[in-house]
Amino acid sequence: MGRNPQRDAKRDAVLADAGFKTLRIAARDVLDDLDAVLKFISSACANRPLHQPAAGPPPRSGED
Repeated sequence: MGRNPQRDAKRDAVLADAGFKTLRIAARDVLDDLDAVLKFISSACANRPLHQPAAGPPPRSGED
């Protein structure tokens, strides 16, 4: 983690509650081996859905 691991963990928890997964990648890794970093990101995303399933149809305007 970065310079403030408590803040990072709290932010990660909020994002996880919203359905997001956080990937931590060191800047040095990006600079030294971008191809490996891109493969890592691609692999991490391979089995994740592209969006959250809908909770139901959207409300119709003008109807209560």
